[in-house]
Amino acid sequence: MNALQGRRAIVTGGSRGLGLAVVRELAARGAQVVVLARDPGRLRDALAGLAEQAFGVTADLREPAQVRRAFAEAGERFGGRLDFLVNNAGAGSYQPVERISDEEIAHQLASNFTSAVYCARSAIPMLRAAGGGVILNVSTEAAQQPVSGLALYGASKAALESFSLALNQELRADRIKSSIVRLGRMKDTGFSKGWDPVMRAEAVARWQAEGRFAAAGEPMELDTVARTIVDLLAVAPGAQARLLDLREFDAGM
Repeated sequence: MNALQGRRAIVTGGSRGLGLAVVRELAARGAQVVVLARDPGRLRDALAGLAEQAFGVTADLREPAQVRRAFAEAGERFGGRLDFLVNNAGAGSYQPVERISDEEIAHQLASNFTSAVYCARSAIPMLRAAGGGVILNVSTEAAQQPVSGLALYGASKAALESFSLALNQELRADRIKSSIVRLGRMKDTGFSKGWDPVMRAEAVARWQAEGRFAAAGEPMELDTVARTIVDLLAVAPGAQARLLDLREFDAGM
């Protein structure tokens, strides 16, 4: 029996990388998905071929008014009910603290933390109307294992983890579960695609000197991570994974 057939999900940052892999996995299992992303062209291209299962809504999740509008559109499509929210959207760049700009501080905090708060706030009434559900927040190993040049990125994700755990206390009576997936390295995420080349080269040289790549292990395949995330959404109502620390499996270890 397919536990996800006909279920309703919202995925943020779903037009590329891990978010899109999660959208495709949900659709393959029969879920209906509303995908939130900022770029309308990229969103349209990402959802080509998923017309029966996925619907895109363009929104800048850093703006609370746009989040309210996006969730209102999703509510109209889903009859006011929601089973799953996947807070996947996020952003980070290599920025030593003394050089980070005011704009970048605001951008990373909004992209990685307050946007997820806005989305959770809008999702809760819809999850309650469905009799319960799951808010799944995507975090990173940098939240617990600090990385040079990614201090703000890791700190904003650590705030997301604390927020996620607190949600469990608030929402238990409503049968709404809040879960964290803390991810290690992944392939093809596009995480550093927009970085300045000079900054990227500086980051790579520093992390190599610190032995970070060797310590982090091999990167995971996006599809493997996406399947695991969707498996967590499908966990039976009487169980919950509050925090899953997900890394590449090395059979030789």
